[in-house]
Amino acid sequence: MAALTPVIAQPLINPGKTGILIRNDTLYWSISPLMTIADLGVMRKKIGEFGGDFMVENLEIDPLKRYITAITVSVKSKSGSTGLGSTEGLNAMPIKHYSGYLVKNGLSIGSNYIPEPLSQRIKTDYQQALAYYKQSDTEYARRNNAKFAYEGNGIIFPKRLLEGKASDAILERSGVGKSVGNTFLITDMYRNAELYLNEKKVNVDELNALPFDRVIKVEIKKERFDKKCVIVYAN
Repeated sequence: MAALTPVIAQPLINPGKTGILIRNDTLYWSISPLMTIADLGVMRKKIGEFGGDFMVENLEIDPLKRYITAITVSVKSKSGSTGLGSTEGLNAMPIKHYSGYLVKNGLSIGSNYIPEPLSQRIKTDYQQALAYYKQSDTEYARRNNAKFAYEGNGIIFPKRLLEGKASDAILERSGVGKSVGNTFLITDMYRNAELYLNEKKVNVDELNALPFDRVIKVEIKKERFDKKCVIVYAN
């Protein structure tokens, strides 16, 4: 009997563009900071062909439109498992990546494991994005406000998530949402946190009085000693 040929991971197409790699019955996906909206559209298509679904819930790019600074995605597997997560760069820096995988009966989101050759391309994209950032360091590196002292691995909730199907889960897990009185709602878990309404430092009561119609998005960051910072962006 002839020897079996080892199964070698093969990208569906250029992993630097699609961020997709299939190995056996697992689809690995990874978003690099240099991906465009078109690239993310191709990623969604390929995940759909695998039986899952992939949605970009929020996307932020640097002022010169060269790299991704923050992204929130939701993923669904063929079996119905779902995941929601996000990442962002600190002080308008590029994201390193945002990755996960899909299998027949489940998924992982926010994974640090990226197999080769996808991993190398993601690292290359990040280094290129860092070079773009350093070229414009004086424009991006705003460190004169206390809220920028927090790490960039927080989570961003756009307004529509705070009032959508996942709103109850977000309120329970993350403590932010929409009140029955149509105001922004932030729970007492943030009584001792650093709170901002745009650039203005505020308290829990002031945020809870904010009309929800004014809310654009909410950003939650955590400092290395577990102290939290919440920034509500509003009109």
